[in-house]
This record gives sequence, C-alpha cells and structure tokens, in this order.
Amino acid sequence: MEAEAQTLRILVIDDEVALAELMRRFLQRHGWEVVVASSGTEGCSLAAAEEFDVIIADLLLPGLSGQELLERLWTISQARILVCSGLVFDPLSLPEWGRRRCAFLQKPFSPAMLVEAVKSLRHGSAATGGSVGSAC
Repeated sequence: MEAEAQTLRILVIDDEVALAELMRRFLQRHGWEVVVASSGTEGCSLAAAEEFDVIIADLLLPGLSGQELLERLWTISQARILVCSGLVFDPLSLPEWGRRRCAFLQKPFSPAMLVEAVKSLRHGSAATGGSVGSAC
C-alpha cells in the first residue's frame, strides 16, 4: 500500500489486545506511526505526554466510562477522535463542540473502513459511508 504524503501519529486505545494489534498493523501499512494503549487511563497519559493527529478509542474500557474518556481526551489533546465501538453510540449525547472533532465507526469494521475513517478525520471532515456513523 502507498504511504501517505504526511506521516500521521495515531493513538489506538482499546483493551482488546488482538484487535488493537490488527489496527496498528493496518494503519502502519499506510506509513502512519501508531501507539497502542490498553486502557483509558494509559491512553489519557499518552495523549497528555505526546502529540497525536488522530485518537482511535473504544468506549467500553476498564477504569473509565466512554463519556469520561472523551471528556478527558478533549481536555488534554487537540487530536481528532474516532470512536470505535460495538455499543450503540448517540452522538447527540456529546457537546456540540466535541461533535465537530470526532466520528464514529461501528464494530465490527473492515480494515478499509478504518483507514477511510482516519483519512476523513485527517482532512477535517466527519467520516461517512458504510458502517461509519455521522460526526459525533
């Protein structure tokens, strides 16, 4: 696969280790740098210490609710956020300013859908199409 012109720094926050590893490998094929965290607390620590362009986060993580995770990430990072979850997610439950910075991708998803969602977020638009929901 062809590498992107600009390297993206991506943080994946997911406690499903095998899935997080698969996401890391698929995203790295595009020349993107990927860091993986297995808990919301670890993800927030990394987001506070390092700069990321995109954060991919599951909502069902040990230690933090999905809402708490998103609120903390918005406070400590300027990254765009792709919420990937098997849970039903209501984007209207988020503040309007937060909805402009994130998109939702329903699990399960294909590698192509993940890459397309990241590219859409990178370019500042909400991810759309397939199982990708509206901006959250």
